[in-house]
Amino acid sequence: MCYNRVIHAERGMFVSYQSLAPKKERQSNLELLRIIAMLCIVLHHSCVHSGFTQPIAMFSISGVLLNMTVYLGDLGNSLFLLISGYFMVNTSFSLRRVLRVWAQMLFYSVGLTFVLWLCGALEGQALTFRDVLRMFFPVSTQRYWFASTYVIFCLLAPFLNKLLHSIGENGRKRFLLVLLVLFSLLPTFVQAYMPLGSLAKFVFLYSVGAYLRLNPAPRLLSSRRRCFAVGGGTLLLLIAFIAVCLALGQRFWRFNYYATFFMGEFAPPILLASVGLFMGFKDLNIRPSRVVNAVASTAFGVYLIHDHELVRQWLWKGVVHTQDYANTPWIIPYMLLCTVAVFIACMLIDLARQRFIEPLYMRLIDRLLLFGKGRMEKRGVRM
Repeated sequence: MCYNRVIHAERGMFVSYQSLAPKKERQSNLELLRIIAMLCIVLHHSCVHSGFTQPIAMFSISGVLLNMTVYLGDLGNSLFLLISGYFMVNTSFSLRRVLRVWAQMLFYSVGLTFVLWLCGALEGQALTFRDVLRMFFPVSTQRYWFASTYVIFCLLAPFLNKLLHSIGENGRKRFLLVLLVLFSLLPTFVQAYMPLGSLAKFVFLYSVGAYLRLNPAPRLLSSRRRCFAVGGGTLLLLIAFIAVCLALGQRFWRFNYYATFFMGEFAPPILLASVGLFMGFKDLNIRPSRVVNAVASTAFGVYLIHDHELVRQWLWKGVVHTQDYANTPWIIPYMLLCTVAVFIACMLIDLARQRFIEPLYMRLIDRLLLFGKGRMEKRGVRM
């Protein structure tokens, strides 16, 4: 099977998978949102992986914005899940999509570990058998919690899609209401623990994205201007909330901890902001841009590179040293500069992978799938 033949038009959570002839132009408005979401995640990691304690008890403009960066990771994750639900709810299961994501994870998990080890960036750390095992089994060992859960979720998504299509508009509303109460309102305001963890996040936010695709937009989000007002306004209110908590924390220390009260993709402010921004960008009129689409196609690679557990330790504490600027007015500009630099560096690496490496392992995957299909057909099993 030739790599350039049509198999599926695949569109994933981080990755804008290319449709292989007939070529369908990707929506650059949502591709741009994908880039913004990944920048939010990188900026979030520049704070939380640099040694800052949470909350950051600094009542200043820098302190407020540093605490806000803690929320940006949740916002970025929510946006990716909404995009995924919006596009994937009308697609069928693709084993090729799952294998493609898995192969990319394996490439970076193994490749980056050996590169850092060979370059001496691990500061004499010996690779144990457990490290090697985690390196070659990134999904089952949860080396990347988000990507690992995504691979598992892809196996369940076809069943969730059938459920969402079969229950109708009113059924979807009731289903989302139940998920909202169980996984957003109760955990946020009652501190109730709900099981299922990361997989529940995927089901909930994926279902919200699917609802926005299958149902008419709510009145509050009926226009692009309203959508951006909801999304941007919610984020501004969250910043104001952080500022008030830190101000009160100067007199009553416990209030500092309320600055991160709404952490989590399920928390109502993050959910409302992500839905507002998603709907606003969905209706944004942007001409198709090859540059935007190409940059967005590297988003998953940017995540896998910069959040590799060994790269993470080496990058933020060994190279960037964000915390050295904690008590200076340059902390926010420095973090923004580092975020853009890390994104660009990872983007260039992933573009090279797409150009030179991906065709090789995708050709192997396609041959294995073709062989498997032939074996099944010989046994009289329809694929």
